[in-house]
Amino acid sequence: PMLLRRGFLVASLSVVLVGGLATLAAGQDKKNPWGSKVNPADPASLFAAEPPGRLPIPDTPKGAVPWAVLEKTTIDFDPNQGQIKPGWHAEVKALEGKKIRLIGFMIPVKSGALHKEILFTKLPPSCPFCPPADPNQQAIVQMAKPVAYTDAPVVLEGTLDLLESNAALDLGLFYRLTLARVVP
Repeated sequence: PMLLRRGFLVASLSVVLVGGLATLAAGQDKKNPWGSKVNPADPASLFAAEPPGRLPIPDTPKGAVPWAVLEKTTIDFDPNQGQIKPGWHAEVKALEGKKIRLIGFMIPVKSGALHKEILFTKLPPSCPFCPPADPNQQAIVQMAKPVAYTDAPVVLEGTLDLLESNAALDLGLFYRLTLARVVP
């Protein structure tokens, strides 16, 4: 049964891939939804291209902390606790308690028109059931004033806290921004 399922999956993907490439190669789709990165003669180029509808990762604006700095915190596993824990990088530790700016995407943690607390991530959300980023690529944010959700990238400014409590680590959270506000 497992072999049949794999065969069916491979056959299904092949039909979609070959059909899509044939359409592109035949010129039936004059506007390539994947942009110029897709080469109809190279099936591997489909996997290197951004899928349609995916928001691009925005550039870091002047004065904001690049996510690459926060990503310097390693994601370690503590076998005694049975959970992940942060391996703080010195550059990240130096930001603790300071007001910083980050650009990213909002994910509301509760339903409603306005949000006082959000998950803020480097990557746009792609699944309603899981965060789109690693613990060093997201922060829980407590807004100074409630904000409306947007799927566009926004810049937030707030005070950075480094989280080390078991409760935060159980949720996969390393960072918190407090008294945050949206920066125009």
